[in-house]
Amino acid sequence: MDIGWIAYSVLAAADDSAAQTFFRQFFVQGGPIVWFILLPMSIIIVYLALDLLVTIRRKRLLPAGIATEIATHALRNGPASLSNKLVGRKDLLSRALLRAMDQGRQMGASSEMIRQLTAESLAENGMHLMRKAQWCQIIGSVAPMVGLFGTVFGMIGAFHLLGQGTEGQRYELLADKISIALVTTFWGLLVAIPALFLYGVFQTRIEAFVSEASLEAEAVLARIFANGNAKGFKVVAQPQPQQQATAAKPNQAKVPQQPKGTFIRRKQKRLKSQTPKPRIAKRKNEPQPAAKAAE
Repeated sequence: MDIGWIAYSVLAAADDSAAQTFFRQFFVQGGPIVWFILLPMSIIIVYLALDLLVTIRRKRLLPAGIATEIATHALRNGPASLSNKLVGRKDLLSRALLRAMDQGRQMGASSEMIRQLTAESLAENGMHLMRKAQWCQIIGSVAPMVGLFGTVFGMIGAFHLLGQGTEGQRYELLADKISIALVTTFWGLLVAIPALFLYGVFQTRIEAFVSEASLEAEAVLARIFANGNAKGFKVVAQPQPQQQATAAKPNQAKVPQQPKGTFIRRKQKRLKSQTPKPRIAKRKNEPQPAAKAAE
């Protein structure tokens, strides 16, 4: 029992000593750069990660069946009733359609304009989410630079100690200072690597959700304006291929079609008009009509 208790006491003391050494080496000796800059950055990264994990979820931004629900409600009750239906919702599709419908009703916009307003609203919502995720990129880019600055600052002090003390003391002090200086680089990389990883993950998810919401919005609006009976909006019919070809060449003058044979008859008339008429030569000794009357 005594031997086991002694062994347990020795191991516990060793663990406490190792924990104290780790805490002292990586926290206490890090200096103000670690205490007041890098540690707060790490706390901010943890907060951003938790916030983005809660916000950027499929269940929140693009729930299943939301497009069918909105289209069915609009077909039954009219597009004007979507304002009361979608108000207060947090998903991308509902917020984009709500804003587009409200603006389109105030402007008296056409169905094509409603589609453009919906796309703009989706892009704006995506940019709002990206701005929050970009803080992870900013911290991930700045943290290594701060750690490198701390390392350079510590190395300057370490080499300054080379000219002090005896030879053995100088090497011990140099090794101690270099170890302390590298702690800031350790913290800088410890903060930057997870931050950049989180930014890449959240950026990919945001782009995927916005793209999928855009496709669903196009399908919903196509169903709403398909019958042309959307009250409060101007439904613009899609132009046919022949109409599109005509509209593509607005400056081309239309050549009236002429009946067959018209060109040939015109050419014959032109040839007849150009044919010279025969002239009758007058005789020199032929008396004039006035002279005959006088005789």
